[in-house]
Amino acid sequence: AYRNLQPGTIHISQGLLFGANRNRSPTSYLLNPKSERDTYSDVGDTDKNMILLKFTGLNDTTNPQLLGALTWFAVHGTSMNNT
Repeated sequence: AYRNLQPGTIHISQGLLFGANRNRSPTSYLLNPKSERDTYSDVGDTDKNMILLKFTGLNDTTNPQLLGALTWFAVHGTSMNNT
């Protein structure tokens, strides 16, 4: 990696990702106060926020090279069930 050092940029992006996770206990979620559930009524009963860091090399300014990406998205291993 050290021999391949080059100038670059890091870009951050954030948005909502629908259809990729499911609440593992919808029944329990409904026990939260209605006022709290109403706060998230536009996105549903799970966190839909996804954050992306994109790393781009700038050795060729006419054609930047994607070096890698790192994402954060909340999903629990047991959340894709049939409840």
